[in-house]
Amino acid sequence: MAGRLTDRGAPFAGVLAGPFAWGANTQLGLALAPWACRNGIDPTPLVAVLLALVAGAGGWLSWRAFQAGPGLDEDGPGEMPRPLPFMALAGMAMAGLFALVTLTQGLAGLFLGGCER
Repeated sequence: MAGRLTDRGAPFAGVLAGPFAWGANTQLGLALAPWACRNGIDPTPLVAVLLALVAGAGGWLSWRAFQAGPGLDEDGPGEMPRPLPFMALAGMAMAGLFALVTLTQGLAGLFLGGCER
């Protein structure tokens, strides 16, 4: 299964991974703020980088699906089914956008300590 994903990709991966990474970053940033204030160490930038990599992995899988092109449909020879190239392009765009937003949220952790009220 993993070999098939890296060979053929998954057009929807960026559509799912990007918003997941952003939502998880938002929730973890809020949940870790009291801990960061207590301990003086803010893990928000590191968490943001890791989750941006998750979004980037989803974008990469969408790109692989776009590059695979013809042959992705198992029904018969010929072209890729019509919605799949659009889904792959949308997945790449969404993954890039949400990775950028996730990194921007993590950048705030470099300037704000978590103890602001």
